[in-house]
Amino acid sequence: MAEPSAHTHLDKVLTITLDHILNEIKERNTAERSKISQKIKSVKEDREENLLKIADLRDAIAELEESVKQVEENNNTIIKASVGTQKNRKLDILHKEKVIEMIKREEKNEYLSWDLMTRLYAHIFNASKNELIELSEQEQKERRKYIDNPRVWVDIFTTYSLKLETLSKKWEVKVLEELGVSEKLFYKSAQKFLIERPQDIMLFNEQLMAKARVERAKNKESKVSIEQYKQILREQNDFIKNNSHNLLNLKQYLNFPDVGLFTNLVRLRIMDHLNEKFGIEEEDLALFLEQFQAKCFSDPGIQELMAKADELLLTLGG
Repeated sequence: MAEPSAHTHLDKVLTITLDHILNEIKERNTAERSKISQKIKSVKEDREENLLKIADLRDAIAELEESVKQVEENNNTIIKASVGTQKNRKLDILHKEKVIEMIKREEKNEYLSWDLMTRLYAHIFNASKNELIELSEQEQKERRKYIDNPRVWVDIFTTYSLKLETLSKKWEVKVLEELGVSEKLFYKSAQKFLIERPQDIMLFNEQLMAKARVERAKNKESKVSIEQYKQILREQNDFIKNNSHNLLNLKQYLNFPDVGLFTNLVRLRIMDHLNEKFGIEEEDLALFLEQFQAKCFSDPGIQELMAKADELLLTLGG
């Protein structure tokens, strides 16, 4: 039998080598697709977990608001009957008696519980909300004058963030004193939860602010429809995707590094863009979510767009 030619032998070698290369590429592609799939799955799971947390927080806030109505009705009855003074009504909201009972139970503990801390946050916010919203609206008006000047825009944001923090601290001291809570224990517990549950604190504060905005917009109907909301979400996602570099660059103008501060900065910059594009405010979106919450949770299109927003924000560290 004739020996195979050198040409035939080379063909076999090249075929084997090519097969080997193609297999390696296929394996790498498979591995990469697997990583991407896992990441997408993780983002979706995180989104679902956050949605559950939001629902729980909304239920908690609704329960607290119902308590406010009941206690205030009782207070009005007592006041009409006995001509009570303003001092007798100090912080007589949000189940003050229950909060004081919890404080007495926990004041000797190393840390206050998450349940008690959320109630204290609600008390503090309720006492300060009108001033906080007015100050936020002043910032918004001033900030939007410089939407095309990132350095000045961030300076205004930073200045008002400090003002808001100072205002919050003032009310914290006042409310804690009136409830009889140790400032040292409160701030020690706040620091603990800031490390352990930063997202929960952020979500809780956002829900409180959203509820306050809806409250200020009583008897108003949302001017945003389901389809318009989807359009707003698409625009938001496109804005993040197309401006990620510019959004990240805003961080350089912050006077001090702070993840929470930068997250809020990005949120407001996106909101300013949506206002410029659609003429909407946070109040409009808060009203929409209040009135169409159930439809949002059951609409797969909205859920997909919201999950995409979370995925894009991850690239910004927000």
